[in-house]
Amino acid sequence: MAYALTQDLIHACGGTDRYVQLFDWNGDGVADVDVLERGALLVDGKIDGYARKRFTTPIANPSSTLRAFAAELMVFETRKIRGVMGDAEASTVEKSHRQWLDDLATGRISPSDPEPLRSTSSTVSIVENTSAVNRDELRGIL
Repeated sequence: MAYALTQDLIHACGGTDRYVQLFDWNGDGVADVDVLERGALLVDGKIDGYARKRFTTPIANPSSTLRAFAAELMVFETRKIRGVMGDAEASTVEKSHRQWLDDLATGRISPSDPEPLRSTSSTVSIVENTSAVNRDELRGIL
């Protein structure tokens, strides 16, 4: 299973049209499955290479942050392969990605954040104040 879902990739590309434009290599107007599969293998392998230093891979329940990063990385790698980005941009983005992956490897980023547990010790209640409050009563408070 790839970390980045189709919706994550569409978002990372900037919309459906750009998604198809980037991943349609045979020109039929549809994103090519084999291109997506190869990209997912490349990206997931890169992420797992860093993650396995600290976590069990593949990540069974990837967080939305990990999915978004995988999609961004896949878009970047595909743009680089297709030659639609300059060297300066590629260098800057690669540094940013390397930092993120280093943070993953050291545990500063968790690849599968568990859902926070609901507290049973606090409750919320709304109490309506029926007493009239005027300016003269509030004046002495501040």
